[in-house]
Amino acid sequence: MTLTMLLYQKNTVYGERQPGPPSCTALPALRADTVLQFLLGFTFGNVVGMYLAQKYDIPNVAKKLKEMKKDLDAKKNPPSS
Repeated sequence: MTLTMLLYQKNTVYGERQPGPPSCTALPALRADTVLQFLLGFTFGNVVGMYLAQKYDIPNVAKKLKEMKKDLDAKKNPPSS
């Protein structure tokens, strides 16, 4: 049980529990669906990424960015004579 569910379900004078609001009972199911969807999407994305990296020649983006930065720096500074 979550803390909000416990706060809404306080004991009464007779020791009976009061039902919590409907949002508190639907919250764990919503969280489970969201977590499951995230895990499936994350796993599928990793599997597809590994397949593409092995099957095709994927360029190294970090190297490309460093080369582009070096080229831009060379164009900014004119050659001194």
